[in-house]
Amino acid sequence: MKKDLIPTILFFVALIIASTCIIFSFPAEKDYNTTADEGTYYNQAKKINEQGWSGFESLATEYENNPSMQAYPPPIRIGYIFLASLALKISVSYHSLSILSVLFFTLQCVASFLFVKRHWGIKAAVIAGILICFSPLSWGLARRAYSDPCYYLFISLSMFSFIDFIRWQKKRKIIEFIFYYTISILVKESALFLYPFFIMVIIFDKYFLKQVLRLREIVVLSITPLVICILLYLFTFGSITKVTELIWIEFHGFLSSFYFTFFPNPNPMEHPQEYVLRYNSGPWYNYFIDYFLLSPFTSLLFFFYVGYYFFTKEKRNESMNIL
Repeated sequence: MKKDLIPTILFFVALIIASTCIIFSFPAEKDYNTTADEGTYYNQAKKINEQGWSGFESLATEYENNPSMQAYPPPIRIGYIFLASLALKISVSYHSLSILSVLFFTLQCVASFLFVKRHWGIKAAVIAGILICFSPLSWGLARRAYSDPCYYLFISLSMFSFIDFIRWQKKRKIIEFIFYYTISILVKESALFLYPFFIMVIIFDKYFLKQVLRLREIVVLSITPLVICILLYLFTFGSITKVTELIWIEFHGFLSSFYFTFFPNPNPMEHPQEYVLRYNSGPWYNYFIDYFLLSPFTSLLFFFYVGYYFFTKEKRNESMNIL
């Protein structure tokens, strides 16, 4: 236990330094992008504070009737909008949302450190934790009024609890997974892209690796988060028709952006912001290069390790396989 103390202190010192640097580099209030995502979340949260939970219906109606709003975050992200509204109750400013982002960033660093420590020991945890603490992309997002730090936290916790359950079969991990994954979907609908992955891993473990997974556990893991989200959407927006319309608008927007990224010169939907047009104009490998250049050291370590992992005969670690 004592040998873990110094590395743990080292991680938390790094986290305090990182969080402090982020807070002291907040933009001035006038420098937030009030006409894009930051302004959208800010205005959505203000409306919820003014009108209560019924404000979501108003947001949905405005979103449906105003095509220019449909390039921005949709009101179905009720999880983050609600959390942002709580932050604005403390202080009605963009800095309140940035403080929220820093909080989620800090929690994700701690959660990642503890997860790696559980599975691979304190040395790996310190290295991984410090790399996450000083991630340029995470710093950039944690300074702003975006939902991404919140999403990264809960989708990470979803994966961590899922891996813990697959490895150790503890029933409380099922409850944790359902809780975290449900919030992930409510914060950002793109969490659903991981849904087929979770299902495939469960099926693979059950029928190919012959793990002792009860059918009841498989059904609960697979269905419960979606059922909870649907029920919350119905409660929030009042009708299945409105929920379906919101989902279709968002899905259509995703298909349009996807098409726009991979095919030259299409114009499937209007993009009122120039940066949206430029970001989606591709070619597809630009995204790979951009993310690589944001964290070249971490990216190189990742590629080196993947090569080492697949071309050595060491015993495979199930947690690493899933990651």
